[in-house]
Amino acid sequence: MPADEPWLVAVGDYFCRVWRSAGYYRPCCLDLSYPELKIAVEYQGQLHGRQYARDIERVERLRAEGWIVIQVTSGLLKDPTALVRRLRDALVSRGWRG
Repeated sequence: MPADEPWLVAVGDYFCRVWRSAGYYRPCCLDLSYPELKIAVEYQGQLHGRQYARDIERVERLRAEGWIVIQVTSGLLKDPTALVRRLRDALVSRGWRG
């Protein structure tokens, strides 16, 4: 497998994308995903601190691979209709018929 090609591994109840980069393995566990459609839902909390920069890089790497990443904030959770609409739009764009 090429050094920069990701693969899926099971970690408990999660599936994580893993990249090998500069000799290190870098996991990317998603909060919620539809791997067959390349759709990820990620909650971005306010207390991420140092994690923030890594989160940005992880999301950008997923997008570069063709994933749709829906980022959810506490504000969006207060508007479940908008959240469901975003997820439905992403699913439909990938062929889901509901």
